[in-house]
Amino acid sequence: MSTQTVTNVAQILREAEQLSGEGLVGANLAILPMGVEHPDGYQVLEVMNGNFNIDQFSEGECVEILAPNILNLVPFSSLNDVILKIVSKLRTGGALTIGGTDSEMLARAIINHTINVESLNSHVYNSEAITDIATTKAFLTSLGLQILSANYNGLNYEIRAKRQSGTN
Repeated sequence: MSTQTVTNVAQILREAEQLSGEGLVGANLAILPMGVEHPDGYQVLEVMNGNFNIDQFSEGECVEILAPNILNLVPFSSLNDVILKIVSKLRTGGALTIGGTDSEMLARAIINHTINVESLNSHVYNSEAITDIATTKAFLTSLGLQILSANYNGLNYEIRAKRQSGTN
């Protein structure tokens, strides 16, 4: 996901908050790959070797968390734990943007010969995990989050969700 896309998502979420008249107070957090340009107005955690330290944030402290590629950046075996930890930092009414490479879209691209070998290698070897949109949506819903949108951008997907009251 490009920096421009991250910035656009952040702007959309800010505008939606302003229109609703329900301004939440708390941290705006972006969890991004090492070396990616940082969006304005966000505290940034850089992911290096599948690790980042979100423990510096209290539970329920964040009103917005942008983690557009997090599902590619951490090992598959720890994805659920990472998502649980991220959601725990999200304030009631706060917004989460999360995503990664979609396994079904990648498989289609291979079968249909719409991905070249260089791009395929980039997606496979530069990812700690490859997931799919349906499984991620189901997991977020099981945690009590309301799915606001779920979109594809090429081989990647991005889900926007809102933490509802009484969720984990």
